[in-house]
Amino acid sequence: MKVTGKEEEGESLAGVRREIQRVTEEILKLTAERMRLSREVGRIKEAKEIPVEDIEVEKRLRAAVKDKSLELGIDQDFALSLLNLLIAQSVDIQRDTVFKSDVSPTTISQWARRLEEKGRKIIHLETGEPDFPTPNPVIDALKTAVDDGHTGYNDAVGVQPLREAVAKHLNRKLGTDLTYDEVLITHGARFGLYLALSTTLKPGGGALLFEPSYPAYRRIVDLFEGRPIAVRATLEDSWTPDIGAVKEALDERPDVAILNYPSNPTGKVLDTGNFQAVVERAARNGVPVISDEVYRDYSFKQCPSILEYPGCRSVMLSSFSKSYSMTGFRIGYAVASKDDIAQMSCLQGLALTCIPEFIQRAAIKALECEDELTANVEKMRKRIKYAAKLLDRLPATFYPPDGGLYLFPRIDQPGFDSEKFASSLLEKHGVAVTPGTAFGNYRNYFRISLCQPEEQLKEAFEIMEDALK
Repeated sequence: MKVTGKEEEGESLAGVRREIQRVTEEILKLTAERMRLSREVGRIKEAKEIPVEDIEVEKRLRAAVKDKSLELGIDQDFALSLLNLLIAQSVDIQRDTVFKSDVSPTTISQWARRLEEKGRKIIHLETGEPDFPTPNPVIDALKTAVDDGHTGYNDAVGVQPLREAVAKHLNRKLGTDLTYDEVLITHGARFGLYLALSTTLKPGGGALLFEPSYPAYRRIVDLFEGRPIAVRATLEDSWTPDIGAVKEALDERPDVAILNYPSNPTGKVLDTGNFQAVVERAARNGVPVISDEVYRDYSFKQCPSILEYPGCRSVMLSSFSKSYSMTGFRIGYAVASKDDIAQMSCLQGLALTCIPEFIQRAAIKALECEDELTANVEKMRKRIKYAAKLLDRLPATFYPPDGGLYLFPRIDQPGFDSEKFASSLLEKHGVAVTPGTAFGNYRNYFRISLCQPEEQLKEAFEIMEDALK
């Protein structure tokens, strides 16, 4: 029987597909072997007490993959994205099988609440929830908005009066020229972070961050199948990251860089020169910057804002939670280009529909409460000074915060483990703190939230002093 041209083409296509399947199966076999090797690396690291992640090793691997991709004619961005996925898998294997942590900020908070439900007295130093009252004008505005019927649907981007108020507020403070269509009202700053990463991070893409860092950065990057690229700062360097290392990381063109000043947990404010160097290198490489400025109002020294650098594509995040004691209102905002705002508001509409309008109306009034904000900041400044004196009685070393709500001491005792310490402190003594491992490889550190009155801080520090003897 004569074979037609179409039949020949079909047989040829089937053959190519069989070859693709064979190659795919071979890739899976090699992936399984790589996973086995990752477990072996984890066991060696455990025995030698070596951290899971090593930015220098990753840097060399990226350079090798770039060279190999050029040799093979593979798109470098694709090759590096694939590498990021493999690295993330290797890190997960090592952490899950060898370095698995049983304690996190969430588990500490949940544990503390369960103990309270059983009648235990707990001193909460684990969460950044100010104990200052929500300003009365905000409460009054909330009630008025409900009485006036502002209880229906509204635009996913937020109501225009609040967006205008935020733009005006920032223009007055920073000397910028923002308009309301560059502002998105979000369900708190954390969801703003989620939205910002959704518009900048691709699966397998890199996200540059500085450790110690707010745990949600890594978690959301992992959720989007990105690769956290951490530049680790140290107490010895006053928590200033190695700017040379930061520039090198930015030259690798990650999908996004995340800044957070004043820092959670250290309270560090990056000086203007270093901040500018980072932002300018990001702009030169076309790397968008997400700047988490939630604690900026609690800065005790000049704190630069990403909004002061319009040449860099950026998303600035902030919140009403800390500045105005509105944690339960769940309202924040993002400032970005009109295109990025449009993308983020589209996703927010799909996920949440909108932020309740009566809460947004109350937030407008919050921006007028400058006296209350000034008083809150001054109270926190005094608390930090007071707590720092108490901390001097512990076997601890720490950086005096430039701002924020926290202290992040290192305990100078051989073998100190902050996870075990936090668990014991809560279970035996009713004091909740967050172990340093929540913020990176900082096992002999822990974070103390200063969102409690001085008399409770004094009691908690006395308990910690006894527990460390």
